[in-house]
Amino acid sequence: MRDTLDDGGSTLVFVNSRRNAEAAARRLADTVESALTDEERDRLAAVAAEIRDVSDTETSEDLASAVERGAAFHHAGLASDHRTLVEDAFRERALKVVSATPTLAAGVNTPSRRVVVRDWRRYDGAAGGMKPLSTLEIHQMCGRAGRPGLDPYGEALLLANSHDELDELFDRYIWTEPEPVRSKLAAEPALRTHLLATVASGFASSRSGLLEFLDRTLYATQTDEGGRLERVVDDMLDYLVVNAFLERDGEDLQATSLGHTVSRLYLDPMSAAEIVDGLRAADDRPSALGLFHLASRTPDMYELYLRSGDSEEYTMLAHERETELLGSVPSEFEDRWEDWLSALKTARMLEDWASELDEGEITDRYGIGPGDLRGKVDTAEWLLSAAERLAGELGLEWAPAVREARTRVQHGIQSELIDLAGVRGVGRKRARPLFETGIETRADLRNADKPVVLGALRGRRKTAENVLDNVGRADPSMEGVEPSGSVSVESRGSNSQEDQSSLGEF
Repeated sequence: MRDTLDDGGSTLVFVNSRRNAEAAARRLADTVESALTDEERDRLAAVAAEIRDVSDTETSEDLASAVERGAAFHHAGLASDHRTLVEDAFRERALKVVSATPTLAAGVNTPSRRVVVRDWRRYDGAAGGMKPLSTLEIHQMCGRAGRPGLDPYGEALLLANSHDELDELFDRYIWTEPEPVRSKLAAEPALRTHLLATVASGFASSRSGLLEFLDRTLYATQTDEGGRLERVVDDMLDYLVVNAFLERDGEDLQATSLGHTVSRLYLDPMSAAEIVDGLRAADDRPSALGLFHLASRTPDMYELYLRSGDSEEYTMLAHERETELLGSVPSEFEDRWEDWLSALKTARMLEDWASELDEGEITDRYGIGPGDLRGKVDTAEWLLSAAERLAGELGLEWAPAVREARTRVQHGIQSELIDLAGVRGVGRKRARPLFETGIETRADLRNADKPVVLGALRGRRKTAENVLDNVGRADPSMEGVEPSGSVSVESRGSNSQEDQSSLGEF
């Protein structure tokens, strides 16, 4: 790597796990730090400050510390703003080296002078151990090498630990073609969604029309299992009819009003059916936990994994709060019980987030990264937004409860902050300090004394001006205003953090 640094190039290292990516970044920073110029150190310090503003977690601090020394890690456990900051700094050549999991190789424009594929195996749960990466994945990683117009060349290194392994790598990745692309159309979630969309859009209006269309797809050309597509289509059509997404009259098919709504929302129809059944089963106004659990047990939510000891904890929680859970609770002896508990664990995490529990405490409690948390928050917000639409479509009375739960998970707030947190630039981190000064609504904020607002916002004048402007204050200027309350000199005097990027406005 030193020769690449001396020549003004950058290095991208691929490893097989999040933990290895973080460890590699710490080690590589030791090499990079001494090669940084004063100008580069200043730029990286600014990036590190932005990273710390994104979240107050150990992962965020570890990343910022590495970035200050010219290195970074990149994996799916990072918040989206973390990943964007790392990618931008790497493209600008402020960051000299990034260690990443293979997720960075797909679809992200992060070219580098040198790519090092350190690990060509990764853990596969289905295989029960380490499994070689596909040829396509390795080629995708190596394809990050080279920066047209900026680099004279690019080079990719695939590391072998022995002569035997060297021969294996040549046979597996060099002297072979990438694997063929295989259609996933016959997978039930995809087929359910596309069959409903095809009928709802009017592209096909009968079983025969659907089969004629599907017969011209990539899947039809690849399968040699006679009759399988027809059997799967018939099963899916039966499901869509039973759940009132389609109406069938002999061969003819027509989407119902509900089916059109589900198709426009681009939900998996099974997710929509789960949501509809759950909302219809509610005897009283659903609680936030009940709605979070309903969203978490849909196929569109990737649930948290049950760790050792979790089953007992969440079984107790299920019994304690059974009346809040929408729909029938399965028996502990049913196959779906574990999935039900995984959904409950996910829902409990979302409830912690919407109860304003510290983000770092949440990530520690559930053993996840900031990106995992934000991903589930975003998915829950989307699913609850769809649930609100479905409740309205069906004339159910629970739409306001769903809307409240959606807003709470969107901003990560308790109910009393909903009005205030909706002001652009306020969100989760700033709503609570404002609320505690007696500013409880938009109207209160619009008419509040400027010193009180400035004090609640830690003396950040630009932030306070933007917030007051967004809420409709006629004169938002903070010129000459001194904050009330106790504000640190650093907060008052520093402008570097005034325009914090607030992910999701929290």
